[in-house]
This record gives sequence, C-alpha cells and structure tokens, in this order.
Amino acid sequence: MPNAVTDTLSTLQAGQAFISGSLDLPTVGAEGRDVAPLLWNDVTVNGILVTISAVLLLLMMRQLVSIFPELLRGVFSNRAAVTFENSMRNLRDRNTVAWMMVLPFCLLLSRYSVYAPAYISHAGRSVQVLLVICTVAGYAAIRAALCSLIPIKGQARSVSGAANRSLYNFFILFMVTGLAEAAILYIFGANDLTVRKFIIATMILTFFLFCWRKTSLLLENCSHLAAFLYLCTLELFPAALPVVAALVF
Repeated sequence: MPNAVTDTLSTLQAGQAFISGSLDLPTVGAEGRDVAPLLWNDVTVNGILVTISAVLLLLMMRQLVSIFPELLRGVFSNRAAVTFENSMRNLRDRNTVAWMMVLPFCLLLSRYSVYAPAYISHAGRSVQVLLVICTVAGYAAIRAALCSLIPIKGQARSVSGAANRSLYNFFILFMVTGLAEAAILYIFGANDLTVRKFIIATMILTFFLFCWRKTSLLLENCSHLAAFLYLCTLELFPAALPVVAALVF
C-alpha cells in the first residue's frame, strides 16, 4: 500500500518547486543520457589540425636539428645573430621551420587557453582555434607592415635584418621549449592550469630575451633613444594589440 505521508511530502515539494519557478533536474540529452560538455579534444576540426601539425613537425625535424645550435648561439651573441643572417641556407631553413610552427603554436594557445579572451572563449568550440589563428595572423601582418614601412636607418642591412628577423629565432626556441614542457607535464599528470602557467612564463621570458637581443643589435649604430623608439614601434606596439583586444572584446 502506498505511503500516504511520503506521497504528500513529494507532492508538496514538487508544488513548491513549480511555485518558486525552479525545479532541479539533471541535464539530459534527447535519449535520457547526461550531456557532457564538449571538450577541446572532441572537436573534429581540432583533431584534423593536430594531425597536420604532427606531420609538419616531422617534416621540419631535419632542418630544425641542423640550425638549432646556431639559433641558440644567436641568443647570447650579436655577432652570432648577424652571422646567422648572412647564411642563405640558414635563412631558408629557419624561415621554413618558423612558418611550419605557426599552426602548432596556435593549437598550443588554444588547447591550454593561453590566449582565451571573451570573443574566443564565448565562441563555439569548433571555431575557437580558427579565431586564434586569425589573431596570430593579424599580429604577424601588422608587425611585418611596420617593419617594412619603418626601416632601421644607419645600420648595415645584415644588422637591421638580424634585429628584425631574430624574432623567428626566438619563436622557434619558444616552440621547442613550450612543446617539451607540455609533453613532460602531461606525462606527469599535470592539469591544464599548470601547463598554461608554464607556457605563459616561457613566452614572457622568451619575448623579454628577444627584446634584449634586438635592443643590443640596435645600439650598435643607434642612440639609446632611437633604439627605444624602434623597439616600441616595431615590437611592443604590435605585441600589445592582442592584449588590448583581449581586454576590450
């Protein structure tokens, strides 16, 4: 026989829930199953792009290994940086590796939410990576336009070229370090927040070293004021635009 007290209490609780305008129910799908949030790894587009990135990394490995020691020397020496720019083979291999690393870089930013302002995080999972790619492409286009429109005066072409294009060297060094960090932390079971903090710290340190090296190259034939203005216009300004976009949008 039904329990009258239990039935009465259930009826009262349901009635109170509808009167208050809310009823706590589990989120279920059309077939009655719980609906899990869509993860980054579950997006088909992301999986395709990760596969393409893995193929690119394998294709560039030989070139990366051949230029890496000289890239590393250029971090600590103006002369090594200029010597690197004077080698056509090094330039060709370096530029190829840098361009091939753009897609893995964007995936790294998206996967660990390193760059996830509101206009990206509120978008659908399937387009978040594409928005990150567009943001990176916009930064690269603005920086390239500024470097083309505002040439560094009073310096040899090799020195000015090393000052402007050394960003590619530091970008490659960051990617090698960042991918290694992400892989090691994943193996040891670190969560996404920990990986993101390591990547952000590495990115800031790499950019600081790049600015230091570029300033050192500029000071060879520029005054301190001119070097500071060149650095602000050609590097700090375009780098600040994605940060401003994240704050505004």
